[in-house]
Amino acid sequence: TYGAIMVMLIYHLMLFVFVRMRGYLLYVAYSGLVMLFLARNHGDLTYYFPDYEWVFESFLFKHIVAIAAIMAAIEFGRELLGSVKHTPKLDRALRTGFWLCVALIIAGFIIPWSLRTKIFQVLLIASIATLTVTAAQRWLKGFGPGIWYLLSWCCIFSSVLAMGLSTVNLLEYRWVLLSNMLAVNGEVLFLSIALASNFRDQYAKVVRLNEASHRFVPEEFLLKLERHDIT
Repeated sequence: TYGAIMVMLIYHLMLFVFVRMRGYLLYVAYSGLVMLFLARNHGDLTYYFPDYEWVFESFLFKHIVAIAAIMAAIEFGRELLGSVKHTPKLDRALRTGFWLCVALIIAGFIIPWSLRTKIFQVLLIASIATLTVTAAQRWLKGFGPGIWYLLSWCCIFSSVLAMGLSTVNLLEYRWVLLSNMLAVNGEVLFLSIALASNFRDQYAKVVRLNEASHRFVPEEFLLKLERHDIT
């Protein structure tokens, strides 16, 4: 699982370096924080870096990483789905959730851990619900990448469902562990496909604009001016 996420992180980081699209960097931030959260929960950070066990095993470290992951998810969703322009009301809710996360990180040094956990759970559910509704609205209005974004969250929902079935003894815990790994890999993959689909649509739009511009400014005219394109 870590290997798959690392490959995707490196790939999208290089895309950001060459293309300079903010969505790629936010993808790297979100996926990296998810991997860090998993490594902390499974004890892998402590195993490989025993000298820093006191840091990784502290509740505050887990608390900050988890909230930062929500913040990255919100910003990635806003960027990919274009919520500022297309769903302004939902975008305001997402921005509010982002700043509430910032406030919770600061308040985490003061308020009791039990209260922090409850507030975090509310913010997590509210953020995922708002992102899901935003993606559904965009998809229903013809935004292709929205379906891949929805599928990424379906992977997480399936993992949560497996946990719920395990708590009532309807599913063995080993299947829960397997579903967790598949869910994380599936989410990372579908988010990557959503980014690729969005890039394809943007590229197609540029091609159509170029074709339209040639109807008004023929290519032969540009060649006479010794110019390769209209810009």
